Amino acid sequence: MADRILSIEALPTMTAGGSVRRSLWTLWALAAVSLLVLGACAETQPGSDARTTVSWQSTIAPQAAATLTAWPTPPALATRPPTPTTAPQPLWTAVPQGKQTATPVAPIPPTQPLGAPLGSMPPPVRLLIPRLGIDVPVVEVSWSVVFENGSWRTEWETAEGAAGHHRDSANPGEAGNMILSGHHNTKGEVLRLVSEIGQPGNALSVGDSILVVAEDGREYAYEVMRWDRFQEDGADPTQVREHARYLAPTQSATLTLVTCWPYESNSHRVVVVAELRP
Repeated sequence: MADRILSIEALPTMTAGGSVRRSLWTLWALAAVSLLVLGACAETQPGSDARTTVSWQSTIAPQAAATLTAWPTPPALATRPPTPTTAPQPLWTAVPQGKQTATPVAPIPPTQPLGAPLGSMPPPVRLLIPRLGIDVPVVEVSWSVVFENGSWRTEWETAEGAAGHHRDSANPGEAGNMILSGHHNTKGEVLRLVSEIGQPGNALSVGDSILVVAEDGREYAYEVMRWDRFQEDGADPTQVREHARYLAPTQSATLTLVTCWPYESNSHRVVVVAELRP
């Protein structure tokens, strides 16, 4: 094996023209070997573009590029609501005549916060929907990045016998979008009755209460404002992006429930949007 070992001897002293030429040839040879080594390294790392895509989706904006698959897309990174501003000092109208009384201009009222700052409240641990008799635990779920049909996509984890609180979404009482997802035909069927909203005999409707209990025991009441059912199987990219709007951050304290429909398949998604009661 000794004849296969590549050794690099010290460069000859450049004291004569021949030595200079030999040194230059030696430098060119080293440069060529370096290029070959770098080329070999590049060839032994297939899929660098794919890994770059995975890294971007996982760390920058998993929700923006994802789709509502069997479970909805990961939410985009949460943003905090604007900091309330203090009321300005009253402005006064200029009075040209000294005998007239100046008229004050009413100050602009300060911006009212639409919930507690993101990350300031404990996470949810329990979901109750009195109208449907639902009382289930809540656990945090995260997402993974998978390669399917020639492209990368994000996919949410699923909870067993519980509703899943999407990681990085708002907590109860916070100004933001709190996203809870759950199965309708497996793993406890925790949101089966939610998936049937709008169907004959289903009692849940706009105006009903949804209660969320936080880790510290505090209970928050949300009121159903609207709901939607849409087909996800076969949806084109434009439709998928439209559906994903339900997972976007919000300025007000919002609760979004996500599940599938009908019971025999997962072809449709059902979304129920509720807002925090004062």
